[in-house]
Amino acid sequence: RVRFAWKIALNNIGEEVSKCALRHGIDTRDFSLVAFGSAGPMLLAGALDIVGARRLIVPPHPGLFSAIGLLSTDFVYADSRSAYIALAPGSAQRIEAIFTSLEQQLRARLPADARDVRVKRSFDGRLAGQSWETPFIDVPGRIDAAGVAALITAFHAEYRRRNGVAFEGLPIEGVTWRLQLIAPCAKLQWQSIGGRTTLPEPVGIRQLHHLADQPVTAPVYQREQLGAGTRLPGPALIREPLATTLVLPEQQAEIGVHGEIVITGAR
Repeated sequence: RVRFAWKIALNNIGEEVSKCALRHGIDTRDFSLVAFGSAGPMLLAGALDIVGARRLIVPPHPGLFSAIGLLSTDFVYADSRSAYIALAPGSAQRIEAIFTSLEQQLRARLPADARDVRVKRSFDGRLAGQSWETPFIDVPGRIDAAGVAALITAFHAEYRRRNGVAFEGLPIEGVTWRLQLIAPCAKLQWQSIGGRTTLPEPVGIRQLHHLADQPVTAPVYQREQLGAGTRLPGPALIREPLATTLVLPEQQAEIGVHGEIVITGAR
C-alpha cells in the first residue's frame, strides 16, 4: 500500500508539472526541476523521470526557500485602479492621469532614505467583447497619443506570445491600470562552500519500504558534511534541519559550489 501511495503521489506531481509546461508551450527536457520546502526534496527525485526534466536541483536551506526569497528581492510598492478605457488617441490624458495619481499615492509611502526608485507601469487589457483580460502588459513610458499606439502594439504582441494568434483589427479596452515603485535594497549573497570532495562516512542506515517490493537499504548523510564536488550514488538520504533529500537508486547527486544538490537520473 505504501508503494502504491508513493507512485500515485509521484504521478500526480508529474502530471501537474507537465500540464503547466504544456500550457506555456515548453519542453520539460530543456529545464531543471527545483525542489524546495520541506517535502519537495523528498518527493521530486521520484518525479524526475516522469516529468522528463534534465536534473533536479535542491537549493541550500530548502525549508527556508520562501523566506530567503524575501531577503533576495527589492522593496516593491504597488497599487492598481480599475477603469474601462478604450485605447484611442483621445484617451491618453485620462490614462496618464490615472498613472500619475497612483504614483503620487505610492511615493507618499516610500521611506525617506529610498534611492534609485524605478517606476513600472502595466495594464490589463482585452479585445473589445472579451469577458477576460490579458494581464500585466508593460506600459512603455508616459502616455500621449504616441504612447497609446505603443500600448496597442504591446497588447497585440503579448496576446500573440501567450495565445499564438493576434487580432490586430479589433479595438482594445484597458481594464486595470497598475503601477509599482521598486526600491533597491541589499541582496542576500550566496557564498561558495569548500570542504572535501570525497564521500564522508554515512551517519546512519535506513530501510526504505516504499520504493520496491523489497526494502531498499539507503545510507544517510548530513548535508553540512558534504563539500563541493562530492558525488553520491543512490539510493541515499541527505538530512538537514528542515528537509530530507531522497536520491533514488540509479540516480546520482553532486554537490555544487554553493552547496546545492544536483540530482540526475540514469539516462
